[in-house]
Amino acid sequence: ERQLREGIPRGSKGAKAMTDTAASGKRIIPKSSIILLCLFIVYLALTFIGAARHEIWYDEAQAWNIAKYNDISGIIDFMKYEGHPPLWHFVLYPFAKAGLPADILPFISWFISGVSAGLLLWKAPFRPLLKGIVLFSGSLIFYNSVMSRVYCLILLILVLLAIVYKDRNRRPVVYGLLIALLANTHLMMSGLVGILGIYMIIDLFKLWKTSSGKMNILRLAGLAIAGVGVILLIVPLLGCLSTNEGIAYKTENLNLLTVFDSLIKTLGTITAGAVLDQQLPFLSPTANWTLGACIGLVMVCAMIFFRHYRKHFIVMLVFTGVYSVICCVIWYSLPQRATLFLFTYAIIYWFALDTETPVYKEPKPIDKKTSAVGKRLITWFRGIDKQFDKAFFTLFCTYIAATIPMGSYQLIKDYFTDYSYSKITAEFVRSELPDDAVLVIEPSETTPSYKAYLPEYKFYSLSNADFWYYADHSLVDKDSVINYNKIYNDLKNYKHLYKLSFGLEPLDDNVLFERHRNDSVLIYPHDLNIEITVFDLDKEILPFI
Repeated sequence: ERQLREGIPRGSKGAKAMTDTAASGKRIIPKSSIILLCLFIVYLALTFIGAARHEIWYDEAQAWNIAKYNDISGIIDFMKYEGHPPLWHFVLYPFAKAGLPADILPFISWFISGVSAGLLLWKAPFRPLLKGIVLFSGSLIFYNSVMSRVYCLILLILVLLAIVYKDRNRRPVVYGLLIALLANTHLMMSGLVGILGIYMIIDLFKLWKTSSGKMNILRLAGLAIAGVGVILLIVPLLGCLSTNEGIAYKTENLNLLTVFDSLIKTLGTITAGAVLDQQLPFLSPTANWTLGACIGLVMVCAMIFFRHYRKHFIVMLVFTGVYSVICCVIWYSLPQRATLFLFTYAIIYWFALDTETPVYKEPKPIDKKTSAVGKRLITWFRGIDKQFDKAFFTLFCTYIAATIPMGSYQLIKDYFTDYSYSKITAEFVRSELPDDAVLVIEPSETTPSYKAYLPEYKFYSLSNADFWYYADHSLVDKDSVINYNKIYNDLKNYKHLYKLSFGLEPLDDNVLFERHRNDSVLIYPHDLNIEITVFDLDKEILPFI
């Protein structure tokens, strides 16, 4: 019944859902498949152009720099400051160590998300309409494809999990390995990892007596692999609540009231991130949240109808609850996470379609004491609930489609607008500054991007009194005193010193390099062994300012 309802021939696999077989025995490609193929080509072209034009920003560059300037053990050790599992850094490690430029980053995520999108189009048991909507949703069109962060890896692992899911009890090792990998992508996925792990344990006991000894061993091995993945997630992050500056700041102000307030606002927070890119500039924060909450009610209604898939309704609830705590209470629900949150809902829907027969029970008669208005409302709801599959599909498509305008806008904006001056500054530095120049900095939100594009130049942080490679996110002692003697000793043998200033937004009056004054506390300027090169950029030299 489910297969017929979803337009899938009985006994067919998801891979055959896009082909029909004529009575003559000849395979005919349906029009919907041709349309989806054309849409896929358009999708790949748009995101490739976006990746080619994309200028990496803080978190993208930060991960790249960590992978480039550490060995494997150093990456693992540093995760207590990052607050993230290390899998994405391991993926970047061979590319960064091979000496490839940071420009390769967007193409890594483009390739991974492209594979994910292709597998979804040809393997998912969705109707073509939903496939097309998901393909151009905010997650796949920009936030997790052009922007190169771990979320593109989550896309791929989720799709692979969905493909394996219906055969998980026959391929438990592969299934357990995918869960272990998913656990080491981002903490936001820990709810899904946890509930899938619990279901693995339930399946193990349920099938133990009817399965062969070999299969039971394989299921134990798959469960053990998933468990090891969770351990590998936890160990590097131990203590990050106290070592990561951002997390420590967020959690030190938590109390029952603030936690309750954040959870109550979850609906509007997630939707505002996915649909509104957190905040429309012409609306106040309250108005943005209110609008997000109103749109989010569409998803709440969809979940009400999804409850007939009882097992996977629980999966959806657990994932939602843990995500809300991690990304709305302890941390932030950025657009990349919010759109990925909705993509995960699509994957859970895929799980349900492939493995679960929904349960619908005829409701009890309406109580005679119910008012006439109440009876009409209940009758109206029951009429829709009887067609719950159609109702969920319509609402879910509507909600996912709501992310398309903002995702498309961000793709276009990213093409025409630079995130910072990092890429064009790197070109200027290479052409105008000596190869042995040291760029003296005060770290900001754009500093990792500059360092990623200028790996051959040394960066020196005054506040840290040390050479700088990436942000450490560690707690800063506000009473600490800058060690100017160390700064002097570190820099005294370098002939060319430049002060590099950063602007998050490309303003008309932005000056990238500031002149060193004779009374500067940067170094001891009267030491004759140090040449302080004076250099200014103005509108005549850089017309783009």
